[in-house]
Amino acid sequence: MLPNGSPAVSAYSNAIRQFMDGMGSCRGVLASREYKGPEALPWKQLRILALDSKHKDELIENTSLDPQQKDHVRRHLAGVDNGMFGNPLFLSLLCRYIKKNSEGPTNDLDLLGSHIRSLAERDPRYLLDRYSLSPKALLNGG
Repeated sequence: MLPNGSPAVSAYSNAIRQFMDGMGSCRGVLASREYKGPEALPWKQLRILALDSKHKDELIENTSLDPQQKDHVRRHLAGVDNGMFGNPLFLSLLCRYIKKNSEGPTNDLDLLGSHIRSLAERDPRYLLDRYSLSPKALLNGG
């Protein structure tokens, strides 16, 4: 466990703060278990909650999808039985996927693979500068 004030804890704290500040009035939490915040953050504890149906619908409505695409997202959600789309990141990825492909992904790996391919193609120079990876290396797992 890293001590509070270490560079790694500060970097994660800043990332969490930027993520939370960007959520607007939507409450959001990111962690896989109970998180006790470093003293540099205004929160003492962060708790993850899945989006309820009202907040899922709000997220879908706030996208740039046309009404038919929004209906397609909702039909896709009704047809899956995992809780993955209670996470705003994955629900946003689903919306983006449907906007690009006009249909839902075949499975979760199709959705995530599409996102990783998009990241690899979007800014190859950033990948190289930041992670010393070419798009091909990223797609091959490093």
